[in-house]
Amino acid sequence: MQSFILMTRWGSNNLICCRRCALKRQASDFLQSMLLGWWGIPFGVLMTPVQLLRNAYAMLFPPSTTEPSEAFQQVVIERLMRQAIEQQNTPAAPAPKQGRWAE
Repeated sequence: MQSFILMTRWGSNNLICCRRCALKRQASDFLQSMLLGWWGIPFGVLMTPVQLLRNAYAMLFPPSTTEPSEAFQQVVIERLMRQAIEQQNTPAAPAPKQGRWAE
């Protein structure tokens, strides 16, 4: 969460990464909220404790590691669809000529 005198911004970030990288990012977000979240009027003062609790909860209680998350599944589906569309839009290369006299 970031706050400036007349503006406050907060939201969620979905990451696809290892647990160690996720913890680094969560710690960074927590520190950023702790330092910069209080300055907006009135939402900075109201939302900073909420965001700090959300970040702490996410760090202490990570999602299941036995099943892929919905965010990960969605990214995989989007990438597969994009790859299929690119393959459809790419013209097929002509087959190489066979035989001894092929030019």
